[in-house]
Amino acid sequence: GSSGDRWDVFEEWINKFGVDTTAFRAEMCGDQGVGLVAERDIRQGEKLIHVPRHLMITADIALRNADMAHLFQTDVLLRRIESLALSMCVLRERLLGSWSKFAPYLDIIPQEFSTPLWFSPDEVVTLKGSPVLDKVTSRIRGHARQYCHLYNVIKSGAVPSIPPTQFTFELFRWAVSVVMTRQNMIPTSTGGESLALIPLWDMINHSQGEYTTQYDLARDQVEFFAMTNTPRDKQILMFYGPRPNSELLLHAGFVHRGNLHDSV
Repeated sequence: GSSGDRWDVFEEWINKFGVDTTAFRAEMCGDQGVGLVAERDIRQGEKLIHVPRHLMITADIALRNADMAHLFQTDVLLRRIESLALSMCVLRERLLGSWSKFAPYLDIIPQEFSTPLWFSPDEVVTLKGSPVLDKVTSRIRGHARQYCHLYNVIKSGAVPSIPPTQFTFELFRWAVSVVMTRQNMIPTSTGGESLALIPLWDMINHSQGEYTTQYDLARDQVEFFAMTNTPRDKQILMFYGPRPNSELLLHAGFVHRGNLHDSV
């Protein structure tokens, strides 16, 4: 279906779990891609979004599946790199298709990204002379190595729920990019923190400002408060936290021209 249909299905899914979406709609917002636009005037400080943990994709989801749990507990790479473990979760949920609880969420995520993993060789060359070039090429090499390692594990039949023929580099690159562009740290009840993908909340685009998201441990949910007064039909924006532009390029695939946190 069209992106509008996919948004409707997603909205219905998230509403079913008690998340209210009446204050905004999803819309293309120029270079920033899809964002959330106010359906009514919104006051600064108003609580706009809450997302309970059970709607988030976290690496521990994999532990509920026997063969994935075995892989996660025995594979050195997956134990060491949490973002890679989360990427493999996303990949498996995608392979489950409409059987996945998270299908409505995964369906609204872009199929392609502007992060360096998707650069053509020509685009990589345009970074020549930029300090980001080394980071980009080592990132691409690193992901290729991870893929080869995991492909060999999967080819050995260690993970029946991921058939080797379906474990393509394209799918792996997509899952890694989803995690790279959307991952966030949430606190855990044990006092640690874990990586999570947070549906709906992660559709809000970035602007300079102050951080207005909090995690309510008692309710076990992420809460977002409007950063500014936002008139009807204007985009709702949030501050992603102080990251230099080179990090924003590597992780989110865009460079913010007015970034006060840029390091040369």
